[in-house]
Amino acid sequence: MSIKRILILTLTAGGGHIQAAKAKYLETKAAHPNGIILERDILFDWIWKYFGLFAKHLWGDAQARGNIFLLVCLSFALRLADFLFWVPFFLSALKTCLRYDIEKIIDTQPLGTSAIIKALRVIKWKTGKQISYEKVITDLPTIDAKHFFGGIKSLSSNDRPFLKVVTTKPILEYGETEEEFWKNNCNIPLSSIIYANFPLRPAFFEKTTQPDEPFELNISILSPDDLHLTYKTVSYGSVPVKRAKNQISIPIEPNDKVALMMLGANPNPKAVLSYTSRFIKALQNKSLPNRKDLFFIFCSSQVSIKPNIRKQILNLIQDTKNYPSQLTIVPISNQNDLIIAPLLKRSNATLTRSGGLTSMELLAVSQGKIWIHKEPAPQKIPKFIPRMETFKQGMPPWERGNARYLEIKKGAKIITPETFDEVSKDYFPIFQEEHLHEEIQNPLSSPSAKGPTAKSL
Repeated sequence: MSIKRILILTLTAGGGHIQAAKAKYLETKAAHPNGIILERDILFDWIWKYFGLFAKHLWGDAQARGNIFLLVCLSFALRLADFLFWVPFFLSALKTCLRYDIEKIIDTQPLGTSAIIKALRVIKWKTGKQISYEKVITDLPTIDAKHFFGGIKSLSSNDRPFLKVVTTKPILEYGETEEEFWKNNCNIPLSSIIYANFPLRPAFFEKTTQPDEPFELNISILSPDDLHLTYKTVSYGSVPVKRAKNQISIPIEPNDKVALMMLGANPNPKAVLSYTSRFIKALQNKSLPNRKDLFFIFCSSQVSIKPNIRKQILNLIQDTKNYPSQLTIVPISNQNDLIIAPLLKRSNATLTRSGGLTSMELLAVSQGKIWIHKEPAPQKIPKFIPRMETFKQGMPPWERGNARYLEIKKGAKIITPETFDEVSKDYFPIFQEEHLHEEIQNPLSSPSAKGPTAKSL
């Protein structure tokens, strides 16, 4: 029987939840073309618009500054919000489901699980109608996905039958079974788990260009200033880029070497510039007449950090003596799946953070090397906070779990600007040994100290 009314829940604090909700909307619309689909942000729409904006800003700013301590604190704050807003979540779920006669809920965020299920139980008691409730896990299922698993694990025995968890197969410890994994981490039986495709946008499931086929990327850049900066930046390279209104077109040939850096929806400018500097350094003083290198850099404008990242990249190139003309650096804004999917598949190397949806995208289409960025460990932690292992790792727990999943499934490697030369040396041709030991000037501050070699989480 076709479902007529579906409610999709998401959370703006975290780009992965939004992208998963968009993917689930398209999937649901295809399955139920005549259905009515409602979309709600659990903070914006059920609590207060300005609280949602505040949470979004805090989260994005912490990501842009690479502040692992603040990200972890905010994750604890979300758990606190789950407790403080239990009643509003319950009343909003009850009111929405009754008012719109909802038949199914698809939830792509971690908050309000208990409150929503209590509302569904009240509706069943009052009307006899049982509403289907699916919780879509937007991180890879590991023991570190506690921000999702905690709310599920705390459900009562009467609540658990109302929930289905939509995810992929977990990483198991030696001798562990899937039944044991879900029992230990979520306190639910395997029968409550739905293994499904990743909640990704359609292009990640379609046939994309093969590495031996030439193709052209038409990249949208709506801001005239950003378009000007991008075009001026790519002009230092050797790839014949075309400029049009609100976009640039970049041809990619089979022999071109393509690298991609996407450090989250709100990238840390210091890390972006540091990796860019090292990428340039690795290709200097090399005679490579038959090869062109393209380096795509995602530069979000969601968080206002001055000066503009594109401007900083352009300044770095202009200040570089003996810039390698074979290298075309392309700073771009966040793109739709029609650009990201083929670019990820074509990339010979991807340098990224291990966010949930990004990790799923890599698992779905990546065929090249995967380098996972981690931030440096905080130098000072407040005295009232114990020195948690999380801070030493330079990743929030959920990203650490995703990184481990990618290490096992895709052979990914952990990387920092200080370990870039060592980890990436097999990517660059005729790699000169002296580059491993040469100290590289940090483009934002004083010369950086040599860091430890990259190692597995």
